[in-house]
Amino acid sequence: MTVHPLLAEALHAHGGLERWRQAGLTWSPVDDITFRVTRSRDIRAPTMGELFQSPLALLNTVSIPANTTLNPTNTAVSRSVFAPQSGSSTLKPEVANTFGVGVVLKPSFLPGFGASIDYYRIDIQDAIITPTAQNTIDQCNQGDAASCQRVNLAASPGVVSVNPVNFARQLARGIDFEASYRQDLANISSGLKGALTLRFLGTRFLENTLNSGIPGVPVYNNVGYEYIYGAAPPKFKYSINLVYEGGPLLASVTMRGISAGTYNPSYIECTSSCPAATLAHPTIEDNHVPGATYFDTSFTYKLPGGFEAYLAVDNLLNKDPVMVAVGPSIGQAPLSVNPNNYDVLGRTFRLGVRFKLK
Repeated sequence: MTVHPLLAEALHAHGGLERWRQAGLTWSPVDDITFRVTRSRDIRAPTMGELFQSPLALLNTVSIPANTTLNPTNTAVSRSVFAPQSGSSTLKPEVANTFGVGVVLKPSFLPGFGASIDYYRIDIQDAIITPTAQNTIDQCNQGDAASCQRVNLAASPGVVSVNPVNFARQLARGIDFEASYRQDLANISSGLKGALTLRFLGTRFLENTLNSGIPGVPVYNNVGYEYIYGAAPPKFKYSINLVYEGGPLLASVTMRGISAGTYNPSYIECTSSCPAATLAHPTIEDNHVPGATYFDTSFTYKLPGGFEAYLAVDNLLNKDPVMVAVGPSIGQAPLSVNPNNYDVLGRTFRLGVRFKLK
């Protein structure tokens, strides 16, 4: 069993995982049903960038609440700060314990159909996360001495160093769904050629918890929330793909999307008679963040001599990404887009020819 493909953010798969313990078991009481369970232990060493990246200076705006370590006055302030982002040679490898259990259905009374449901649980120790400048400010105000060492507000603008760190724990749980059905069109009518395949992939994210181990810093299950330790996974992510194969032509249409979410579970949504905003529970007029649906299409045509011509159009309807309003209590810019959850490129085209060298 491979590591769950939709958890690249949680596992930082760009650094590579090394599996050094794995066990699995499958059981088919009848031909139509197969049960499976796996248990593995994986490690990921920090990447070269996480370890040795040269400082990259970025200008950020941070909010510093009143009566805190960094702002002992009675008035909250916003500051422009340089946030140099660099690697950290003190990082340790991540260790992940992965458990999965599921069932595969291939009913004999419905040829061409298959489905599976899998539950996964991934528990990462010493997960590598890069806090934002605002995260570092908040963690310092919560009493984390290591975060305070990365903050220098004496200069103008101030400096908040942003470095990757080993968080204490990251826990991810969810349920994967997959179903597909293939039908030869000749079975419907003798005059039809080719075949249609309909495939559904979906994940219901149940938990994505980051525990920094810092006293006073709350631990949230950030599934469906936008701004806790950076981007969070949506509650539901799906893809529906329809493929036609006939002779030299292969054509497909894909609908993909994510469910709606909220900014943050700690925010208090209100428009009047609002309580006093606090660092732990800011007030907000609208805590809702919309979901999104995108359509992609592709065409491939086989040419003589082993050549293939193809055309692919992603985000066919040119749907704009969801822009969320952020401010001193939420983020670091007037408007922001979460590139992990939303398409930020708009409609894109790819046209080319494929061939194999013999």
